[in-house]
Amino acid sequence: MNDKLSEHADAAAQRAAAATASLREQTSALADVDGFDPTTDLTAADALHPLVTAAAQAGMEATDQRHKQQTAQDMIKPAADLDFAVTAGTARAQALDVLRRELVDAKFLAHLTMLRTRALRDVASDLLGQMSDDRFGFADNFDIISRTSGVNHHPNRLSGGEKFQASLALALALAELHSRSGSSLGSLFLDEGFAALDSAALDSALEVLRARAGGDRLVMVISHLHAVAEAVDAVLWVERGPPGPARAG
Repeated sequence: MNDKLSEHADAAAQRAAAATASLREQTSALADVDGFDPTTDLTAADALHPLVTAAAQAGMEATDQRHKQQTAQDMIKPAADLDFAVTAGTARAQALDVLRRELVDAKFLAHLTMLRTRALRDVASDLLGQMSDDRFGFADNFDIISRTSGVNHHPNRLSGGEKFQASLALALALAELHSRSGSSLGSLFLDEGFAALDSAALDSALEVLRARAGGDRLVMVISHLHAVAEAVDAVLWVERGPPGPARAG
């Protein structure tokens, strides 16, 4: 009986020693805990008090950090909304600053004139392209630009027919922009010019004229070409007779 008790006592002592050694290995990493000495007798009643205090402090700090993290997360959306509001406000302030600068010394009128001029150029360039089989358009300064080569030419370098196409494109563009402003341009008069066009260019010019100047607008064309007379709805034929006033039929 004594032998068994001795064996159990020895075994318990070995387990205690092993546990103490393992505990010392683990507590060696806690040397920076205030008031804890890893070399002290760990079986003493107050040996682990610094560790317990440090664990409680760590728990409180973890709770405080989680609270701060939640508070920061709750601020993400308001911060994003504020950033959006600041960006929008900056854009509005910049727009107002532009208006403030442009509304002095007639700059705003110059700005509006520039916009109207650009609109006129764009519409006229599109019409000229339709009449010239997409060969010509208007540059920013209203020179003629070759769409095949990208080279700008002064209008004086155009042929008579090409000059008429450019003039007709500008006239129709002016009429269209005038109509866009709200007041209707009721009539449009074109005097000659068609004789300078070949048959294909004449057909293109008349097609554009019908498409852009028709509807409720009166278009009067003065021409010596039968092809032009055949393309319009009503013809007033004027011919020279004997000496005296011309006759109309």
